[in-house]
Amino acid sequence: MKRILLGLIGFFVGTTTIDPGMLSQQLNKEVEVLNQWNGKWKSTATISFGRDPRKFNLTSTTTTNWIVNGHFQQSTTLDQKNEESRRFDHYNKHSRTFHRYNLAADGEDSFWTGKWNKKTRTMTWTIQAGGAVKGTIIDTFENKNTVKSTINLTDGRGNVIFNIEEQRIRQ
Repeated sequence: MKRILLGLIGFFVGTTTIDPGMLSQQLNKEVEVLNQWNGKWKSTATISFGRDPRKFNLTSTTTTNWIVNGHFQQSTTLDQKNEESRRFDHYNKHSRTFHRYNLAADGEDSFWTGKWNKKTRTMTWTIQAGGAVKGTIIDTFENKNTVKSTINLTDGRGNVIFNIEEQRIRQ
């Protein structure tokens, strides 16, 4: 009970941002994996919806930093319409997986679990939606300043909802 109360007090009092350099020295390898996302990123993406042959280009800016004493990472994204979305990532030591919570500008939300492949420098996220929707996000770090992502979402029958090809450049 005391831990819950302290957690709630910490939430309401404010958040703490931790220097990424200090963080990588102090915390475990799983947190170091997430540390790669820290900073400000400019994104360009191409999205297609289902059977629609048209493709749409999107741009956005994302800022990612540590919160809650370095246990969670928060990303705030502003798209070309200046609409905000948020993402929270962390490593769950109990399930031994990375967790991602997305909160979209349109009010939608999603929960993903991730697995890191050190050899290919790739994080593969899988949506957890009980089979109603299936999806993956594959983030590949080409280097410390460039991430390429492929995002695929299908309905329960396998019909494509959307595909996104994205490139993020650190600013």
